[in-house]
Amino acid sequence: LSLVKNIRYIFKHQELAPALLEVNIVKEKGYNLFINPTFISTYDNKEIFDLTKKINLIRPFCYTIVDSMGVLDKKRFIRIFNLFNDNLCDDIAIGIHLHDNLNYINENINALLNIKTKRTVILDATLTGIGRGAGNPVLEDYIKINKNTNLYLKNALDKFLSVNKQKYKLAALNNCHPCYASYLIKNNIEDKITSSIFQNIPLEFKTNYNRSVIEKIVSEYI
Repeated sequence: LSLVKNIRYIFKHQELAPALLEVNIVKEKGYNLFINPTFISTYDNKEIFDLTKKINLIRPFCYTIVDSMGVLDKKRFIRIFNLFNDNLCDDIAIGIHLHDNLNYINENINALLNIKTKRTVILDATLTGIGRGAGNPVLEDYIKINKNTNLYLKNALDKFLSVNKQKYKLAALNNCHPCYASYLIKNNIEDKITSSIFQNIPLEFKTNYNRSVIEKIVSEYI
C-alpha cells in the first residue's frame, strides 16, 4: 500500500497542452492532484482565465499560484489570486508557492490574510525559508517548530543562508529563470557583470533555462 497521497504536477507555459492530458492519469489513479503551472507571472489575464476553466474540468484537489521568479508584487499577486478564486469550482483549493527574490513574500501573504474566502488556501513554506533560489516563505513565521528539527537540519540551513541572494534578485529583475543565477553562483561570476549577462539572454530563453545559452554569454565576459 502506497503512503503517497498527494502528487504535484509542475509544467511550463509551453508544456500546457500535453500537461493537461497527463494530469488526468494522476487523478484517475486516486491521488490528490496538485496542478502547478510555473512562471504564472508570464501569463496574461485571459490566459489565466482560460486555464482556470480547463482546470475546472479536471477538478484537481489544488490549483497553485507559482511565482517561480519571485516577481509578483502585491497588486499583481492579488489580481491573480482573485482570478483563481472567482473562477474556480468551490471544491478546488488554491495553493500559494512564492519565492523571495524581490522580498515580496511577507507583503503578499499579509494581503492574502485580508481576503475573505471560504475556499481552502494552502501555503507552501519551509524551515527558515530554505528553498530554490532566494527561498520560500519562512515556516517558523506561521507555526512553532520543534528545536530538535532545526538542529537536525542545521548544516543544510547554514548552507542555504550563505547563498548569494543578490544574483537571484537580479535574475528576477530581468525576468530570468533562477537556474541562470545558480549557474553564475556556481561559477563565481562577479555581481557587477551579472545584470549585463541577464540582459543578453535572448527573450525566448529567459524563462526557459538553457545551459548552452548562458555558457556562451558568460564566455564573452571572461
